[in-house]
Amino acid sequence: MDVLYYLKSWNIKVIDELESMSPPESMKDKKEWYSYSAWINSRLLGDRSYLQPELLELSSSGEYLTKMMSQRSLAVQLGLTLFAKGLESGANPGYEKLRENLREQLLSYGSLISDRIMPLLRSEMTHEEREDLYQVFKDIEQDYATIGDTSALLA
Repeated sequence: MDVLYYLKSWNIKVIDELESMSPPESMKDKKEWYSYSAWINSRLLGDRSYLQPELLELSSSGEYLTKMMSQRSLAVQLGLTLFAKGLESGANPGYEKLRENLREQLLSYGSLISDRIMPLLRSEMTHEEREDLYQVFKDIEQDYATIGDTSALLA
């Protein structure tokens, strides 16, 4: 496997997970949402720490792409924050609007990855380099699964 497979499958899975969730009615449901948020943040952290530096090395357009990734990543994080605040306030009437906003931010981020980043990685990295990058992302995912949040990843 290489990182292209990981990026493509993650883009699909993150939307599928979001669409399968129902409005949180209990604290257990809220914990599932917070776990989902931590999972997304672990991916964004991986992109920022590993994927963006690769892009800077690969292409003259790498700086532009990393800026676009950073902007869209911030939009996703804002969507997650607004959603979490809605959960805390019990604003379930606004649940669908908050979820749709988050969905749009995730789709925008995923589109950038699919349309601009993946073709660059395919053309400029060897298969072995893409496999190495895939392993980095799998390690981050494993760390997330082990600890359940991103706090240890920030250390």
